[in-house]
Amino acid sequence: MKRCVILLGACLLLATSPGMAHRAHFSLTDMWWRVDRSTLEITHSIHLDDAMVLLASLGAPDGTLDAAVQAKLMHYLERTFSLTSDGDPLELEPVGAQIEGDFLWLYQELELAKLPDQLQLSCQLMQDFSAEQVNQVNFRVGDEVRTLRLNRDRHAGQLF
Repeated sequence: MKRCVILLGACLLLATSPGMAHRAHFSLTDMWWRVDRSTLEITHSIHLDDAMVLLASLGAPDGTLDAAVQAKLMHYLERTFSLTSDGDPLELEPVGAQIEGDFLWLYQELELAKLPDQLQLSCQLMQDFSAEQVNQVNFRVGDEVRTLRLNRDRHAGQLF
């Protein structure tokens, strides 16, 4: 009996070892309406493990973010993240990209005199690399936060 308990404990330790763990494919997009600046600020964060796959596909396997790679990242962002209002696309301005800590950060902004009555978004970040990719979008206006969780089956939604 004692041998069986020890064997069971060893099996549980092996099954929960870091080598057996599966890290989720997840990105986080935060959108802030800055009423004092009439600006919608957008920040996307992608875990560096996933970002390295993206960067390699753009010709930067070492993770270097020179001007050419940043331009390619912004083009990728234009293809995989968009906002529309009443069916009309909103032109997001690229701000830049950086690697900090364990994340690749991508920045965009949009100048608006006021928030539109309706705002729809499509977010397909990293979905061309992983079928399990989940993208969470948080939209902040003052103290209010609205959240959408999107995936390959549901990559678009309406914020309001």
